[in-house]
Amino acid sequence: MWLGLLLGIVFGVGAMWVIRKGIIVKWFEWVLAALAFLSLYGGITHYVGSLHEFEPTAGLYGLYIFGGIALLLFGFTAQLVWRRNRKVSSAS
Repeated sequence: MWLGLLLGIVFGVGAMWVIRKGIIVKWFEWVLAALAFLSLYGGITHYVGSLHEFEPTAGLYGLYIFGGIALLLFGFTAQLVWRRNRKVSSAS
């Protein structure tokens, strides 16, 4: 429960920071970022659940898989946003 609250706060603060900075973000980039957060949340809960069941290796592998997916989605989304805003700022 606290993990979801913490990740929600991080996502909300990050979204407010992006909006205040005036960074242009399309709707599908918000969706990709949300999917990355969900993947990260799933990986962490998988790891914690596996630790509670005394299966640390399986939990770690799950965290690697879900964390890798989250990292790829975050990286892809950041590249999309960065390239669009770079074109906008250089055109001005």
